[in-house]
Amino acid sequence: MAPLRVLVLDMDDTLFLEESYVRSGFQFVAEWLQSQVDVPASQTFEFMWSTHLRGDRGHIFDNLLAKYPEEAKGLKPIDLLACYRNHTPVLAFHAGMKEFLNSALSRGLRLALISDGHLAAQTRKVEALGLAQLAHPILLTDAWGRAFWKPHARAFQTVEQALGCTGSDLAYLGDNPEKDFQAPNRLGWLTLRLRLSGQINNLAEPTTREAKPSLEFTSVPGLLEWLYSVPL
Repeated sequence: MAPLRVLVLDMDDTLFLEESYVRSGFQFVAEWLQSQVDVPASQTFEFMWSTHLRGDRGHIFDNLLAKYPEEAKGLKPIDLLACYRNHTPVLAFHAGMKEFLNSALSRGLRLALISDGHLAAQTRKVEALGLAQLAHPILLTDAWGRAFWKPHARAFQTVEQALGCTGSDLAYLGDNPEKDFQAPNRLGWLTLRLRLSGQINNLAEPTTREAKPSLEFTSVPGLLEWLYSVPL
């Protein structure tokens, strides 16, 4: 195996549980809504969270405002969505993940980040996790527009150009076989899947050979063990 030089990271559900961001956002929306109308935050949070857990995630804010037509008169779902996306989240790395990232750096690996999602929200997640102190470059694909979200290869090619690395010099750590691994596989990178309980795509399986990661890990300690076995 050729020496590895760069570990590129996905963010949501790879470094932390996305569910924690959702909970943080709903809590912020509930508290903001309480400041605008006479509805207890605990009540609106419970409505949003229980709706989310049932899987009815496309119209949560529409349904919430419909539940309180008199109290929330004049508010629109887009107001709540903006509140959700622009809030400063309270996030925490998976247990052991910060140790893994620091160990990668201490072994001489460069870290970079590629993440999809609404730009304002992703920017605040990066800030909440302090990722600017760990990874460079940080590529939030929504800055180019949704057409360049993964599995588009632009971000991966940009990392290669920025760091002067190609192919087996790089590894990508992600969680979602639907979009994370196709582009780096085509570019000859090593691809790593972290598969943990609580991830949104925990049960998803690759539907094509190109979407299949090179290696799969079911724990962060497993990732750390791999890190100390790989030639750098």
